[in-house]
Amino acid sequence: MGKHHSREFRESIAKLIVDGHRAAHDVALEKGLPDSTISRWVAAYRAARHTTDVKRTPNREELEKAKAAYIKEMKQIDRENELLKRTMQFLRGQDES
Repeated sequence: MGKHHSREFRESIAKLIVDGHRAAHDVALEKGLPDSTISRWVAAYRAARHTTDVKRTPNREELEKAKAAYIKEMKQIDRENELLKRTMQFLRGQDES
């Protein structure tokens, strides 16, 4: 029977490949592990990470809060744009003098 490696070890090897952008074959040679073992660890790591990366659908209250924040931000931007327009008109008026 083959060696048993800790979950932390398997995860660290998979992270080298997935997050560190290393070739699985190179890591396998470096660590003295079969390519097929590394491939299984990487697949398991990606699958576990995918399930934790999946976002849940926000509830109605969260959507309403986000909408209110968006509207507030848009009003602020509108005020700033209006101020910039007035400033430009004022400066153009001074150039003509």
